[in-house]
Amino acid sequence: MDRLFNILISLLPGDPFRGFLDSFAGIPYLGYLNWFIPVGRCLQIGAAWLAAIVGFYAVQFLIKQIGHLSCLVGGGS
Repeated sequence: MDRLFNILISLLPGDPFRGFLDSFAGIPYLGYLNWFIPVGRCLQIGAAWLAAIVGFYAVQFLIKQIGHLSCLVGGGS
């Protein structure tokens, strides 16, 4: 199973942002800034917020599509 997973992963392209993110390693005092402004935590919160918004719109879209489908099938108003 691990071999199959490794083969599938090897087919995917590389990370296009790796060079950009690696360039941050040379910035002095970035660790001290991260102590005052927890960038990692901000990114986690932003990702959770974005997932909630995408989920909300996905549910709204599904509700709308089910409503359209029920009008077509049931012939209601």
